[in-house]
Amino acid sequence: MHVLQHLAPPSLYLVHWDQQTFATITPFPSIVQLTVQLSHTRCDLANIFATFPNIHDLCIMHCDGIRDHGYMLSPPQLHSLEFSHCKLGALLRYFLDERIVPTNLLSIKGLRPEGIPVVGEYFSMFGNVLREIEISIEWASNVLGTSDITLRSAITHLLFPSARSCDDARWQCLTGLQCLTIHTTHVQSFLTHHIELLASILQKIPSSTIKELCIEIPSLLITLRIPEWHRIGEVLEQRRFPQLTHVVLKLPPNADGVPRGPGEKWLRESLYMLEERGILYVR
Repeated sequence: MHVLQHLAPPSLYLVHWDQQTFATITPFPSIVQLTVQLSHTRCDLANIFATFPNIHDLCIMHCDGIRDHGYMLSPPQLHSLEFSHCKLGALLRYFLDERIVPTNLLSIKGLRPEGIPVVGEYFSMFGNVLREIEISIEWASNVLGTSDITLRSAITHLLFPSARSCDDARWQCLTGLQCLTIHTTHVQSFLTHHIELLASILQKIPSSTIKELCIEIPSLLITLRIPEWHRIGEVLEQRRFPQLTHVVLKLPPNADGVPRGPGEKWLRESLYMLEERGILYVR
């Protein structure tokens, strides 16, 4: 087992650990923040929770699945749960079956289409208690720029492989959601269809509890004007999102000495409705 010791005492970062060694080490009840980097191997969650019984913040990176597990006597009370570029099928289903839900943040980075159904099941089960969600999606670049199909087909295929998969996301179950962050910074061709897709997602989410929406903007926006951003403003109209106080659009960081470009100006012009309400923040 390889342990990085540079973190503060309540935190631990495990890299490439050996399952047999892990199963025999003494429990560490003092650890409350744990990051496990598996490099595309399977995760033994039963051993993790037995060895670190007081985990509050758990991050699992590059996991290909889980090993067999038995009944968990006392599920952990997580504040935050993060999956980073993991195969979510069996992994997230473990948390679903054990009814483990974070009280603060659920973060899913690098969500792939095949993981969407189980995410939808998780949203369906815990949508009333999930408060903050941060998600980045691996967009299907092979259909970018398609012009010979309907807009509806373009929207669903850019994010999901089928209309059914779009429905399987079950955004409509997030009845307790207060903060949503959507990362789009890895998109190579951020086009009109992506804007429509974001608007479509927002239309599905129950809106009465949302207070903050954050969207990370790709680098392409610095040099390319996309007027369809006004669609986001139309969806976020005041009557539909009565508690919304922050719409945060994060532009890519500036290179040294290089102007950010007209991106911020174009965004403010397209989202003038939010600007007039004083809830638009471009950073």
